[in-house]
Formats: sequence, structure tokens, C-alpha cells
Amino acid sequence: MRRILLFLLVAVITAFLSSCLTIEEHTTIRRDGSGSQVTTIDMSQMFDNPLMMMAMEEEMKKGSDEQEERIDSSFLVYEEFLPLNPQWTEEERSLVMRSEGRMLMDLKAGESVITTSFPFQDIAEIGQLNRLLAAANQPAAKEDGGPGGMLSGLTGKNFTTGTLLLKGKKLIRTSSVADSMDNPFDDEEMGEEGMEMIKEMFADAAMIYTMEFPGKVKKVKGFPGHEVLGNQVVQAFDFLELMENPEIVDLGLSGEVKFKK
Repeated sequence: MRRILLFLLVAVITAFLSSCLTIEEHTTIRRDGSGSQVTTIDMSQMFDNPLMMMAMEEEMKKGSDEQEERIDSSFLVYEEFLPLNPQWTEEERSLVMRSEGRMLMDLKAGESVITTSFPFQDIAEIGQLNRLLAAANQPAAKEDGGPGGMLSGLTGKNFTTGTLLLKGKKLIRTSSVADSMDNPFDDEEMGEEGMEMIKEMFADAAMIYTMEFPGKVKKVKGFPGHEVLGNQVVQAFDFLELMENPEIVDLGLSGEVKFKK
């Protein structure tokens, strides 16, 4: 029933709305080399459509007559990985468990946001975590299909591998697509027509990568299509294009940034 409801939801939205979905990876670097990497999936603008609001109200009833208007839940992003990977050392388990998530859905306020956060003591830990997850035994896919399942899955999928290295006032980043990366929009169970509707729904969706430095950006090498905004380097990609041609990441997210401290 849940899969059917989500499929019908997509069909209704597609007929009336080209949704605005934004996924942002924001990496903040402090002067001492520590910082955080936060991934945010913001679906709030979908609530501007009354049909979307009605459908989500039905979803949040959860099979009962009581209407739940707000969900605010925290979770450990990679908790399900732990029992499947007993080969991890205590240090590796600690690194994985550092990633925390939050799901906020507020019907009254029109908010729908999924956020994951990874705090690091050294920026190289981002690459360590990505490589660890890329080689890990993966949890089985959830039975819940449709766009909701695909979107929430993006926060737990390891999309890229590579390295981030900080040398004084210069950041060196190399990126490539992880072997474990799956296109969330390639679902044979949805059928050709269903997938076309989903692709139309996410036609305006964007994936944004932001790197924030402790001082003003002086020079950027690589990162084609980037924009410098003070102490930030920002890149925006078409979400569907990135999912269908992930090799864009190999060149798009590799380069060097010099900045002031």
C-alpha cells in the first residue's frame, strides 16, 4: 500500500508541479583543520502545492486516525552498518558512528528536511570515512520504494571517494565515483512510465557542493564551473544529470583552493 501511495503521489505532483529539490553538501574548515561536513536534502518547497500537502497528511497518519503534524527525529546514519562489518576496528567504528542525522517534517510550517552531519578533527577523516563505507558490507535495501525511499537513501549512500588534504593555506581535493554508487532513479519495479514521471518531477532539482574556508579564497585551480563567494567555493550540478552521468564528479570535484587564514 505504501509503495502504491508514493507512486500515485508522484503522478499527481508531476501533473501539477515541477518540484524544487535542493541537496547540498557543505564542508566547513576551521583554522586548526577541524570542521564539519553537512548534507542537507530540502524538500520544503514541495509543500507549496496543496495536493502534496494532502498526500503527506495521509502519509503521516501512519495507518491510524490520529494526524501527526510534526516529526523531528534524530538518528545515527550508519548504525545498520555495524553488525554487518565486524572486521572494523574500534577506531573505525568510532569514525563511522560520528555521523548523525535528523529528519524534520512539519506540515504546519511547510518544512521537510533531512540532514546528516559528520564532524572531523582532521579533514582527511572525510576520505577515510568514504573509503571505509565504499568497501563495507552494505545493508539490504528497504522495502519502501518511491521517491521518499530514494531521497532518504541518498543521505546514507556513499556517492564519492577520494581525498581532501590541507597543506597550510591550500586545500587539495581529488574525487571519483564510488564503486558502490547506485542511481536511485534506476528502479525497474517502477516501470518505464513511472521512472519518466519521477525524472520529470525532479527536473529542476540541484546538487550543490560548498566548501567554506577560515579566510577569503585567493585562487582556485580546477573545480570547473565553480563560483567564489568570499570565503566559499560553490558548485551547482543538475541533480538528474549527476545521477545519470556520475563521472562528472571525477573532474568536477577535483582541484586546489588557496585561501587566507
